[in-house]
Amino acid sequence: MKTFFYLDKYHTNKNMKLEEHPAYGHISRLLLFKLGEHNHPMYGKINFTFSKLNKMKSQFDDRVRKIDIAVDYGHNAYEEAAGWVQELYFNEENNELWGIVSWTPAGKKAVEDRLYKYHSPEFGQYTDSETGKEYNDVLMGVALTNRPFLKDQPAIALSDEINEPQNGDNKMTQEELLAKQKELDDKETAMNEAQRKLDEQKKVQDAIQVENDKIKSDADAIVKETEAKEAAKLSEKEIEIKSIKENNKLLSEKIEKMEKASEVERKEKAFSKLLDEKKAVPAMKEAYMKGDMGAYAAAMPSEGLNFSEQGNSGNNDEPITAEEKKIANSLGLSEEDLKKYGNM
Repeated sequence: MKTFFYLDKYHTNKNMKLEEHPAYGHISRLLLFKLGEHNHPMYGKINFTFSKLNKMKSQFDDRVRKIDIAVDYGHNAYEEAAGWVQELYFNEENNELWGIVSWTPAGKKAVEDRLYKYHSPEFGQYTDSETGKEYNDVLMGVALTNRPFLKDQPAIALSDEINEPQNGDNKMTQEELLAKQKELDDKETAMNEAQRKLDEQKKVQDAIQVENDKIKSDADAIVKETEAKEAAKLSEKEIEIKSIKENNKLLSEKIEKMEKASEVERKEKAFSKLLDEKKAVPAMKEAYMKGDMGAYAAAMPSEGLNFSEQGNSGNNDEPITAEEKKIANSLGLSEEDLKKYGNM
């Protein structure tokens, strides 16, 4: 963890004036920080916000380090001081944090002799050795350097002007700074609360999405299960229908065979009766069973049939019986044909 930052390797051609102050003696007004983002080659991205700089000023005013803040020669914190930081203040636009530095005689001479033209602020974390309390963004010191990091810092130079501090009416009062800090804190609190609500809303949305995904997954599973059951039922129904069709076919074939057998039996009985009644001869049976009228007539004996026993004497005027009609129908004969061939 970085304890504090050196903001070196930076320069400008502007002059920083050396003044006479009634309380502090020889002073200079040093631009320490300016609002904005900087990319440091060692520390990376550093963003100076008003809140950050105002916090630094408040901690300086409260003397959290319990010592005066020194201006060193080239970051030599353990050597004699070139000067002391007496005050911190913002410019009129509140976008720059300045410091009033009172010089020691040696420090004044170093500036006058132009041994150092620039300065570099040091800031970072500080832990109170008595209370253990930690502070961030604490001004640790200012160093005279010839390679400053912050390029907007003007160079140190001599001046004949002997005036009161230049910030004058532009200097914000403690009450104004506190009000500004409160305004920023309130904005930060509101932003944090808004972010918290957004995070909570996202959690709720994520939970809803998870629940929706589960419901969809369950619904898909139910649909698949239902489709599988329906497919199984359909398959069972198809098997059942096929079985019924096969049974119906077997039954139809059986009925057809029975009907044929019944028809053969009926014809057998009918022809036997014709034989008994001397209305047919055995040679006519095949044609009779086939229903072939031509073959049936051809098989008739040339001398004809003898109907004397029935007392008909060849008289064909008598009406045929109901049984004879059935026989004629089975042979495809008319009643006249039946009488013609011997009243079968």
